[in-house]
Amino acid sequence: MNAKLFYFSGTGNSLAVTRKIAKKIEANSIYNMADSIETEVSEDIVGFIFPVYFQDVPEIVKDFINKIEFKSNPYIFGIATCNGGPGFTLFNLDKILKYKGQKLSSGFTLTMPGNSVIILDLTSNLELQKERLQNSKIKLQKMSEMIIKQLDAGIDGENKIKDRLEGFIIQFAATKIYRAHKKFTTNEKCVKCGICYKICPENNINVDKKVNWGNSCNLCLACFHWCPQNGIELGNSTKNRIRYHHPDIIINDMILR
Repeated sequence: MNAKLFYFSGTGNSLAVTRKIAKKIEANSIYNMADSIETEVSEDIVGFIFPVYFQDVPEIVKDFINKIEFKSNPYIFGIATCNGGPGFTLFNLDKILKYKGQKLSSGFTLTMPGNSVIILDLTSNLELQKERLQNSKIKLQKMSEMIIKQLDAGIDGENKIKDRLEGFIIQFAATKIYRAHKKFTTNEKCVKCGICYKICPENNINVDKKVNWGNSCNLCLACFHWCPQNGIELGNSTKNRIRYHHPDIIINDMILR
């Protein structure tokens, strides 16, 4: 299969999905949108796999797609991994692609274990994690069959003003009012191992005498969930919260530098 897949992943959900899809459709290669310099597309099939952030496409994904140079008119599919509904995420992905002279042939939604601890704890418990991971295997098989046949499956979600407004309000509350990106701290478990620095997709973390976060955080929560010591907190209420990463993904899969 002449296919190229691009992914972005904070806790490993979207990376695991990408690997499974790549194997099923026999894709040529996969690239991490957080650090890839591969921006030329000449394949017959192209896929974008990423999580839903505030009912929208993550900024890091938007920026990457805007850099892509399409040398062909491929069948393009998107898979939005999420804890709830996709909102207008996939419709916005289609809009971004149309600016590039392309279109989203199929936009899929895949419910995966939740991992957000921004303001509210939306991390799935162990039982729900297991259930969602099992269900995702069945859905991925169906998606793969449609992708191989290059069928136009339409776009999941709703392209409604209320979804855009809801996403904006949540994002505004998280970043402007609660200022979540300013709430990261370390606790007594931190050993300054540097894992948080190595996995941050925005290169926003510095480890010296202490761990410091800059102003480029996209709230992917990779640092929080992947810290091997559970040494990172977000605000004052995450001390006893579950840390999560996809069971098929290891820390070396996530390291960027």
